[in-house]
Amino acid sequence: MVCLREALGQTLRTGYAHHIQRLMVTGLCGLLLGVEPRQMHAWYLAVYVDAVEWVEAPNTLGMSQFADGGRLGTKPYVASGRYIQRMSNYCGTCHFEGAGDVDARFRRF
Repeated sequence: MVCLREALGQTLRTGYAHHIQRLMVTGLCGLLLGVEPRQMHAWYLAVYVDAVEWVEAPNTLGMSQFADGGRLGTKPYVASGRYIQRMSNYCGTCHFEGAGDVDARFRRF
């Protein structure tokens, strides 16, 4: 998926990603792919130059991965691929029919 490739590429090149890329691209994909939430959290702390534990833990474990037992939010912060289409220009060149792969995983979630 172009969105994931671009977000990961930028992260690895610069150590930074916009919150939409973090929450709604890497975070959403991690959640939909079943990545272990603490591994996501550890990865965010390792790769983002502006990641600080007291901010990253609730954002990653509570919002992005819905792994805090519902303490931060009462439902998962998850969306279909339509959100990525509206908030970015990634989907126009994606060979997954725009946000289709995200949509399929979202429906299974």
